[in-house]
Amino acid sequence: MRFARQDEQGLLGAIEAFEARETSYCPETIRQHAETFSSAVFHSRLRAFINNELAARNEPSAASARLVAGERR
Repeated sequence: MRFARQDEQGLLGAIEAFEARETSYCPETIRQHAETFSSAVFHSRLRAFINNELAARNEPSAASARLVAGERR
C-alpha cells in the first residue's frame, strides 16, 4: 500500500485503507506469490540459466558442469 504523505497522518491513512480492504486479500495467493522469491526458486532459476548459457555455447567445462550441478570439492 502506498501513501503520498511521508508523515504520521499519511501512514495512518494507508494503514486504515489497508485494514478496510484486508478481507479482500487471499492469503494463499499472497503466499504463492511470495514463494516465487524463495532461495530455492532463485537457485533453481540460476542453475537453469547457467545450464542454458553453457548449452548455447556448447562448451561446458568439467568444472562448470560440477558447479551448475551443485557439486563442490
